[in-house]
Amino acid sequence: MLDGLRGVAILMVMVMVFHFFSGVRAVSLTERGAVAIVLNGWVGVDLFFVLSGFLITGILIDSKTHPHALRNFYARRVLRIFPLYYAFLALVYLALPLLSPMITPRSVAALRADQAWIWSYSVNILAAIRGSWQARDIFSSRTTTDFDTGVPLPSATPSIGTSALASGK
Repeated sequence: MLDGLRGVAILMVMVMVFHFFSGVRAVSLTERGAVAIVLNGWVGVDLFFVLSGFLITGILIDSKTHPHALRNFYARRVLRIFPLYYAFLALVYLALPLLSPMITPRSVAALRADQAWIWSYSVNILAAIRGSWQARDIFSSRTTTDFDTGVPLPSATPSIGTSALASGK
């Protein structure tokens, strides 16, 4: 039952994202009502993570009396997540630049500049080092480019320090 609800949460997010990129405009009252529901798809992210945390906690509690329970738990997670993660990265770094006419050589360079962080599953460390969680700031400050269009972006956003916040500037 809860896995099905997680599936609904994923669909909520996907429908919202597809709506944003579709460019379709709501005209009738029914369409506007449907769009209002779709725009609340962000709730699906929260729902998915709450349910995932609940299910994972249940697995950990049920297996805590078994020897090597934590090791076995992490081994199952790695075997479940890493193959799909690395297959996706292979698609992005190897196949997509060859197949998509929208990806420019400059975009490929931006993708490849920081890929060691991505392949090593440590993008969060890179974000902490660069002091920003915005994708345009995390990935390749050397060659910052919009990945979809190849349009150059600002290489960094100005940060507001705590002293500036305290002084109201």
